[in-house]
Amino acid sequence: MIQKIQIHISLLSLLLVVYSCRQHSTPKQEAETGPHNEKQTTETHFIKFDPDTIPALTINGFTSDYSFKIGQNYLVVGYYMPVDGQIVPPDTEDNWGDRLLFLDAKKSIVYTSKGVGDVYLYEPHFFKSTSGDKIIVVCQLGYEYFFGGDAYLIENTTIRYIGAIDIENYRDEKRLVDILNIKSIDSTIVFSFDTDSLVLQPGSEDIPVANNNIRYEYDYNALKLIK
Repeated sequence: MIQKIQIHISLLSLLLVVYSCRQHSTPKQEAETGPHNEKQTTETHFIKFDPDTIPALTINGFTSDYSFKIGQNYLVVGYYMPVDGQIVPPDTEDNWGDRLLFLDAKKSIVYTSKGVGDVYLYEPHFFKSTSGDKIIVVCQLGYEYFFGGDAYLIENTTIRYIGAIDIENYRDEKRLVDILNIKSIDSTIVFSFDTDSLVLQPGSEDIPVANNNIRYEYDYNALKLIK
């Protein structure tokens, strides 16, 4: 009888040792296979800001509505004035009206956007990344109503057109630029909207939708609507 008890005690001690070893090995296994070895996501937010405004630059034939200094560069929004009611270069019959110009430190034009026609509003709003290396410009479009905006990306001394954000808030009291959230996730810039309902293709189709994580994504090649 005493031998049986001793055998049971020995078996119990062995099981406790095995269990203890397993408990101590678990953190190591988690460290080897857990989140430390997963790919880390880099996320950067863009904050709305007001750049330095400057007096209108003298640009031949150009009427400036907005003028800013961005680092060593200049950004202006306005239009080339027709002469005697006629379109003059650089405007053409299918490329005229309000547009954005980007100028270098010597005030030479290095980028000209496509004209958006005779709109009532083409107003630039600026968003800077918290890392400080990128600026996104969104030009709010409007007639008697608001109808989305054009987005541009400034990096150092260069600018590129991102695309048209063809969306508005369902309620009139806030415009696209008032509900816009922008962040960069790895190599994608995401435009999302702080509202519960939206209008797609405002001013043309006017499609009301619930905002179920509707967003635009830009992968540095194309701007895509995700819905």
